[in-house]
Amino acid sequence: MDKNSVESPVTGFREILAELPLAEKVPRQRECLVCYVFRMWKKFGGGDGLELVALYREFAAKADVRLEDRLRAAGFTDDRSVVFFGASSESA
Repeated sequence: MDKNSVESPVTGFREILAELPLAEKVPRQRECLVCYVFRMWKKFGGGDGLELVALYREFAAKADVRLEDRLRAAGFTDDRSVVFFGASSESA
């Protein structure tokens, strides 16, 4: 079996996001980053990066072009870490 013929989970996840209707992608009114990522991750799963964070930024924070860089610098490696660590710090 050719390893290039198998779709990676990350590529598959990005394709899922690309095919979603616009209404599914747009954050709800006043929805924070952690809540958005959690809602989307619970519904669609996730990749191995900050794909949902990037999607949130695209709709809710276009001017924040360094959002993903700042999150990585703070130790957030993927969407899952944003949910787990972000939710625990918000509830503290």
